[in-house]
Amino acid sequence: MKIDIEKEVKGIKEYGKHLLAHPDEADKFFQEVGVYDKDGNLTKEYGGYQQMKIKAIYRKNLKMSEGKVAAQVAHAVKNLGITPKDCNIIVLKVSDKKFNEMTRDNDCYIQTDKGLTEVEANTQTAAAWIEG
Repeated sequence: MKIDIEKEVKGIKEYGKHLLAHPDEADKFFQEVGVYDKDGNLTKEYGGYQQMKIKAIYRKNLKMSEGKVAAQVAHAVKNLGITPKDCNIIVLKVSDKKFNEMTRDNDCYIQTDKGLTEVEANTQTAAAWIEG
């Protein structure tokens, strides 16, 4: 059986016009074919995302001030790349031993300080990764 591509494209265009004129049918159609989930969000296959969870850790043994910790964690998360506005970020303070274990076991960005204020240059201060 030979498929007439031009005829198929024309049919798709006509159905597209119909869906534009009938939004309720369009919502149902796009959910049925898997473009949108039941809540109306794009599915992962079509550029949507599940609720992203970012885990960030910092080394408590360094005794950094709250501002320094905030800056180091922010650098680590920022360097993961573009993240959705509504993602969950979990921040944990960990021992040096746990920091080494967690950075070894996860594909993460490790923040290395420049040494301008509270810690020595090239000190690994924080790390972040995307879970899931």
